[in-house]
Amino acid sequence: MRIDQWLRKLLPRQSHFYTILSAQTRVLCKMTQYLCIDHKPEVMSSEDYYQGCHSIEHEGDDLLKKMAQELAQTFITPLDREDLYQLAISIENAIDACDEAVRGFQLLNADETYDTIRVFLGLLDEAANHLANSVEALAQAQFAKIMKIDESIKQLEKKADDDYRLQISRLFREENDLKQLLIKREVIEKLEDAMDEISRVSTFLSHLAVKNA
Repeated sequence: MRIDQWLRKLLPRQSHFYTILSAQTRVLCKMTQYLCIDHKPEVMSSEDYYQGCHSIEHEGDDLLKKMAQELAQTFITPLDREDLYQLAISIENAIDACDEAVRGFQLLNADETYDTIRVFLGLLDEAANHLANSVEALAQAQFAKIMKIDESIKQLEKKADDDYRLQISRLFREENDLKQLLIKREVIEKLEDAMDEISRVSTFLSHLAVKNA
C-alpha cells in the first residue's frame, strides 16, 4: 500500500471533496432537466431560456473553482488530487456542452428543434441522473455499484448515438436552408458532446473504483 493511501486510512475523512462533486452532478442534472423544458416562444422567450441555462452554467464554474481552492489548501485528499480535479473538470465539460447547445436554440425555430431532439434530451437527462448516483456511490466506497451504473450509462450512450445518427441523416435529407442546417447540426453535436462527456466521467469513475477498491 502506498504511503498516501495509508495516511488516508488514518486521518479524518475529507468528505467535502465528495460534497463538491455531488453538487456538480446536481448542477448537471439541473441543466439537463432545464433542457427538457418545452421552450417554445409562448412558454418563454429564447433570451430568457438562454439566461436561465447560463446561470446554471455559472454555478458549475463556481464549483470547479471551489474544488481547485480546496485541493490547494488540503494536504491529504480522499483520492489522488489529480483524479479529483480531473473528475471535476470532466463534469464541468458536460455542463458546458449543454450550455453551448442552448446558444444554438436562440437562432433556430424553437418548436421544430425541440421536437427533433426530444428523445435525445430524455436520454441525456437519464444519464446525468445515473452519473449523480455514481458520484454518491464513490463517496460511500460502493465500487461495485459504480461499475453497474457505468454499464447503464453506456447503454444510454449507445441509444443516444443511434438517435444522433438518425437526426443527422434526417437533417441532411429534409433541411434545405444551409444556415439552419449548420446551426441545427451544431446543436445536435453539442448535445452528443455532453453525452460523451458523461460517459467519459462514468468510465473514469469505474477506473477510480478499480484503483481504490
